[in-house]
Amino acid sequence: MELIGEYYRDKVLCLPENKRKLVELPAWRDNIEIVNELFGWVLKCGKVKIQCRSEEEARFLWVYWSFYMTEIWIPSDDKYLSEILPRLLVLKEGHDEVVEEKVSFYSNRKVREELKRQIYLSATLRDEDEGEEVEELESETLEQTQTSRHSDL
Repeated sequence: MELIGEYYRDKVLCLPENKRKLVELPAWRDNIEIVNELFGWVLKCGKVKIQCRSEEEARFLWVYWSFYMTEIWIPSDDKYLSEILPRLLVLKEGHDEVVEEKVSFYSNRKVREELKRQIYLSATLRDEDEGEEVEELESETLEQTQTSRHSDL
């Protein structure tokens, strides 16, 4: 399965900086919604609202925000964004299914959420981030898995 981070690198980070813009999002939270309000599309999480230029931009940001990313480059060209969004949504759905399967047997909700966060972050690592960080995430996940199994018993 293609990783979300690989897709992001190949489709967005390869664009010249004048063809993309950086969007900074607050730390990830539950219940992210895409809402069509009076003045356009909004990505909403609790009281936090991020104004988007289109539904496609809101959906693109939603995918990466739900993967715990807080700095996201987004294509400036709406047509290009519309072209890459369907594949991105398919990748997210596949990642979500795999992650849910991996963490479903933990009864502790906090442990499940932390494992999801770590798995999602490792799926979004770019080439320059890999190596030590992947090994660190894997060892942290293993430690938490062992700890949670003892606490679930």
